[in-house]
Amino acid sequence: RIRDSSGDGRNEGCHEVNHEVREAPDLCMESHFEYGSRVGYHRITRLLSSAGIPLTLNCCARALEANPWIADDARLHGFEVCSHGWRWESHAGMAEDEEREDIARCAATIKRLTGRAPVGWHTKSSASANTRRLLVEHGGFLYDSDAYDDD
Repeated sequence: RIRDSSGDGRNEGCHEVNHEVREAPDLCMESHFEYGSRVGYHRITRLLSSAGIPLTLNCCARALEANPWIADDARLHGFEVCSHGWRWESHAGMAEDEEREDIARCAATIKRLTGRAPVGWHTKSSASANTRRLLVEHGGFLYDSDAYDDD
């Protein structure tokens, strides 16, 4: 198996999104994120549902607030929801109190919108030393989905 940690001892610089345009709108990134709510969601949910494959939505709470019809659809079809934070932020350097509030805010928002609390958690990039303990303290989470190397 090949892993980043099998190499030169440093993290790779490229994750999902790495470049920030500051002087002008970044149409590439805007269209990248907009595609999912406009087209991608419908295509994937239809395909998986027609094959009888259970669905888990990995949602940022802010994005779900901006697209309440997705929350309605998740409730209607019984899709599982995994929280992906408020706005896809990293928890690696987050203060413990701020992280606790973020977890509670995300869980409450998703529950308000879908009628059910999220059962999973996915932190962007890397969790803090406190993340898993805070998730357990909050309660209701069955899993974290921070690693990509397994089902």
